[in-house]
Amino acid sequence: MKYGIYYAYWEKEWGGQFVPYVEKCRRLGFDILEVACGAFHLEEDSFFRELRQAASDNGILLTGGYGPRPEHNLASADEAAVERAFAFYADMFRKMELAGIDRIGGALSSFWPVDFSKPMDKPGDRERSVRRMGRLADMAADRGITLCMEALNRFEGYMINDAAECVSYVRQGDRPNVKVMLDTFHMNIEEDDMAGAIRTAGDLLCHFHTGECNRKVPGQGRMPWKEIGEALREVGFDGYAVMEPFVRRGGQIERDIHIWRELRAGITGEMLDQVYAISLLTGERVSNVVVMGTGEPLDNYDSLVRFLELLTDEKGLHISARNITVSTCGLVPQMRKLAREKLQITLALSLHAATDEKRRSLMPVANRYGIGELMEACREYFERTGRRITFEYSLVGGVNDTREDARLLAALAGPLRCHVNLIPVNPIKEREYVQSEAGRIQAFKNMLEKNGINVTIRREMGRDIDGACGQLRRSYMQEDQTC
Repeated sequence: MKYGIYYAYWEKEWGGQFVPYVEKCRRLGFDILEVACGAFHLEEDSFFRELRQAASDNGILLTGGYGPRPEHNLASADEAAVERAFAFYADMFRKMELAGIDRIGGALSSFWPVDFSKPMDKPGDRERSVRRMGRLADMAADRGITLCMEALNRFEGYMINDAAECVSYVRQGDRPNVKVMLDTFHMNIEEDDMAGAIRTAGDLLCHFHTGECNRKVPGQGRMPWKEIGEALREVGFDGYAVMEPFVRRGGQIERDIHIWRELRAGITGEMLDQVYAISLLTGERVSNVVVMGTGEPLDNYDSLVRFLELLTDEKGLHISARNITVSTCGLVPQMRKLAREKLQITLALSLHAATDEKRRSLMPVANRYGIGELMEACREYFERTGRRITFEYSLVGGVNDTREDARLLAALAGPLRCHVNLIPVNPIKEREYVQSEAGRIQAFKNMLEKNGINVTIRREMGRDIDGACGQLRRSYMQEDQTC
């Protein structure tokens, strides 16, 4: 099974520029980007060649989606209108082939969204739709394209509402490139048994959309994902699972999907994207978050605080604040500001030395903020929040790993009841730092504990492949410069 996301998670309009989202998908770890095909007739061939090249460069598969407009309704009684629809699809399929898109899903059996104020002739419409679908399928097959018939809930469609109707339609059409498509959002409304619906579709299931009951991203609501996953494994599903959340207000997407409130609470998308991607790829709810890395979180203060609010809000991801850690190199004004927020997160300070002289040799930021200022900011944070701070301390052989260093560190950590996390430094080619010997690390730990300090030694992972802390960034930069 391969995993993807629908581009509209980031957009307000159908169509637009898809290329930027190809690289975004790669960075987030997805296999697939799904794009809207309804505006393909407005684009030149070069648009699709560029999209194909971007997908190839980034190792991303492309799929298509389309909710046919009324003028493209294959169930229509207007023969002339249907012929125009076939011409529209012929152009769409040609451009899909140019872009390397081998499947398209949606309410292809009729149109979307349905205007329910007008009378429906479901038996007659179905007969016309099935008959014409054979012709459409043959046109698609000539371009190597599979048509995925989507079962929609009763408030958006009428032709195919559940898995049983979808299977019946596909079998009646009798074309090998016409398959079943299910969507958990629609299934939640129409199906008595989610797993049973998947079993009904069986080996006809080709495309699977995932989303919560309110169209938020998977893993943040009450959808029975374990049951759904087990059913997909049971039927041997080896198709594409594409996340299709609709969470942004504005534009035609808001009007068509009926998004009357902002479901991302105004958060800058990239940080939240990472949490959602992990949730989708693991199939589990994310319960712990650490904000750190190449970059200073407190330099992006406003977005960071909005992110933390959304993570902890009961209407958002609802992650316990005590399960969130924010790391800082020691930006004193922002640390004080964060203290006044009175959040119950854990603040981790990258200290690495207990004197100004040694810290300046290790961290340029120490030239701006001294140990004294840092400790005052830490004290304010502890007093305002009641949350103890973690001191991150990288042990560098012959630099900051003596008994005297340990004694000075204990003197700083003790009054604040700080936790100390000892980090055996990882070798990096542009630095001459070496890791302290194992015995010296243990002696340093023992000295801290003797002084009443709670201390741990970080477990090393990834050093053998240059993927540990600091190493991966350096390897990536060297590779980028070589290219």
